Amino acid sequence: MKQQSEREVPLLAHSETMLQLVATRFSAEKLAMEGSVEMVEVVDSHIHLTTGWKDGTGLSNPWLAGAAKAYQREWTEADMQSAWASAEPLNFRIHQAIFVECGNTPALEEARWALRLCADPASAVAAAVVNVPCRAGAGAVRSFLDALRDDNGALPRGLVGARQVKP
Repeated sequence: MKQQSEREVPLLAHSETMLQLVATRFSAEKLAMEGSVEMVEVVDSHIHLTTGWKDGTGLSNPWLAGAAKAYQREWTEADMQSAWASAEPLNFRIHQAIFVECGNTPALEEARWALRLCADPASAVAAAVVNVPCRAGAGAVRSFLDALRDDNGALPRGLVGARQVKP
């Protein structure tokens, strides 16, 4: 695995730059087509969040522990919303996001945490793609999903997908 340089810019900074590039292009195209630009509501389709991994008050995150120093920090919903605010002068407003698993462990607790964010009306996290143990087989997947079910046997509304990153 390639080691990241400590001088590398953190992901949020990259996200802000990408937001500005997309917004500028989008605004220019919309202006050319319609002669005006109005605020557009957008869903951020891929965010990672982690809190308390360094001090033990949250889930652990082994990837962050070995990452470049610039990444070794909290990645909170407030950070995400701050990055989104930088896009608002550029004619779009990100108002919701989809959480994508990011190696917080244990995976089941990461899923429960993300799904609580989805259920919280004050949170911008609208949906979650969680780390389901697919490579462990059907029984492990069934057990994982069963652990997320409510008293009526339904999976949480916010659960929209599964992913496993290769070890």
